[in-house]
Amino acid sequence: MKLLAVDNLSLVLIGGLAGLTLACHASMLGVAGLVLAVLVLLALAILGASRWSSRSTVGGVVHSFLPALLLPVLFNTIGPIIDCVSPRRWDPTFSALDASIFGTAALHWHRAFGRPWWLTDFTYLMYVSYYALPLVLGVILYQKGKRGQFEEFVFTVVACFYLTYAGYLVFPTVGPRVPLEAEATVLGGGMISQGIRAFLHFAERTTTDAFPSGHTAVALVCLFLGWRMLPSLRVPLVLAVAGIIFTTVYLHYHYAVDVVAGTVLGVLTPYAARMLRQVLEPRLVRRWVAQLLSYQR
Repeated sequence: MKLLAVDNLSLVLIGGLAGLTLACHASMLGVAGLVLAVLVLLALAILGASRWSSRSTVGGVVHSFLPALLLPVLFNTIGPIIDCVSPRRWDPTFSALDASIFGTAALHWHRAFGRPWWLTDFTYLMYVSYYALPLVLGVILYQKGKRGQFEEFVFTVVACFYLTYAGYLVFPTVGPRVPLEAEATVLGGGMISQGIRAFLHFAERTTTDAFPSGHTAVALVCLFLGWRMLPSLRVPLVLAVAGIIFTTVYLHYHYAVDVVAGTVLGVLTPYAARMLRQVLEPRLVRRWVAQLLSYQR
């Protein structure tokens, strides 16, 4: 079995979520069993992919890109846990902070350039490009054979996602979302906007995910790492990240303070991840386990 640091990080998170689910099972309205089953399956997937990776090339590829499956499943699994752990919603607090700190800036952001339909369509495309950005950069690093940089990139991006999930657990916030029946009127756009909105309503089951802005944090982490690891892509990366961050408030998914928090998280994550990765390196973990077992004997 060839566990990586990112595997250990995911297993720690899954274990923590399982513990919260067990503590909350009485108030999770019958979904605790399903949540636990999903978490167990994810843990088994990590262990199985790790074992498979040492036996075949295909297994190695699956193991390397397994986080691309884990992240959306975990995101859609934590909703009931958030409702139990933190029933309070922070929207009044962050809405008031927006007004006191930024005044009418968010309102102008919402109405930028008069909201022509083509701009709204374009921003929706940029908004969902956030999901592809880390995967595309990861594939490029993997194809170039930069395995050390690839593993650093995956660990840092995954750590950033998990830190945003922690933020959702502590500060569950819906954000300044537009009611479903008013989206076409308020947000505008053409068929592309309508299609992407329908997709997001179907695919994103956890809706208390505004603070901090994961779009901002993860996009900045991708920019930070891509700037160093893939210098030929610096210009398109800057443009893509700027577009993604612009969409967060323009499409009414985030308060401005969410973006500020996401920016801080995005700047700090690469440095925090570097230290965390050292702690979770498999050789170090195995040494700790061996020491613990010898101590117990």
